[in-house]
Amino acid sequence: MRSVNYTTLMTTGSEVASNYSYQLQPRVDGDIVADTYEAQLYQKNFNLSGPVVISHERHEENSQSSSSVTSAADIAAELQMYFPSITDDVVEDVIKLYPASHNANAGYRVSDIRQGFDMTGKKLALTQALHNETRNSFVNLGEATHGTEQTYYWCSTYSTVPANGLTSSSSSSANVTVACTMQKYLLSLILTGNLNTLWPNDKICWLKYGNTTNTINFNTTISITLDDLANDKSLFWNKALWY
Repeated sequence: MRSVNYTTLMTTGSEVASNYSYQLQPRVDGDIVADTYEAQLYQKNFNLSGPVVISHERHEENSQSSSSVTSAADIAAELQMYFPSITDDVVEDVIKLYPASHNANAGYRVSDIRQGFDMTGKKLALTQALHNETRNSFVNLGEATHGTEQTYYWCSTYSTVPANGLTSSSSSSANVTVACTMQKYLLSLILTGNLNTLWPNDKICWLKYGNTTNTINFNTTISITLDDLANDKSLFWNKALWY
C-alpha cells in the first residue's frame, strides 16, 4: 500500500465509492488488523481506558431509503453481501427484529438495519468493553443524521482575520445556546479530566453509563434520557452471529 502512488490510490478509492457506494476501509487480515472491532473489544485487545465520550444520532443512517432495496429478499441479499458467512436462520432473525411495519419501505428498513450493526451496536460494544466508564449522549438536534453533533461542538459565532487580511466567519446554523453548553462539557473534560467540573451551574451533571436513565439527550433543551443503546437490536448485533 505504501508503494502505491497517492493520486492512484485516491482515484481508485473514488471509483470504488462511485461504483459500489462503499469506501475502501481497513479489513481483518490477522496481522495488522488482527480481528474484528467487536472481537478485539471483547477480548480486551486494546489500549484505552478513558475517559471517553460516546455519542450517536437518532437517525445515523435510517432517515435515508436505499433505492436498490425494494423487498425482503433484497434485504437478505444485502446482509449476505455485508456478512458472507451469515446463515439463513440468522438472516431470518434480523428480518424479524426489524419488522416491515416499522419502516415506510424496504429501503428504509435496510437502512435501519445498517444503522444497528454499523453504528449503535458498535457503540454499545465500546461502552461495555470499557466497563461502562463512559459518558454517553443521544443527539436529537435538527434532522439528527450522522455527524450532526460536530456542527455544534465546532460551532463559533466569531469572525476571524487571517494573515491575508480578509475577514471570514466560522459561524454555523447550530443553536448557539445548545452548542455553547455542549462545548463546555468537552472543555471541562479536556481541562480537568471531568465533564462536570467546570461551569457546573451552566449544565446538568453528565453521569457515567451504567443504569437506564443516564444518557444526555442533546435537543433544543438538554436532559437526561433513557439509554438508547442497550436494546434488543444493539444486543443482537453484539452477538456477532455471522462469524
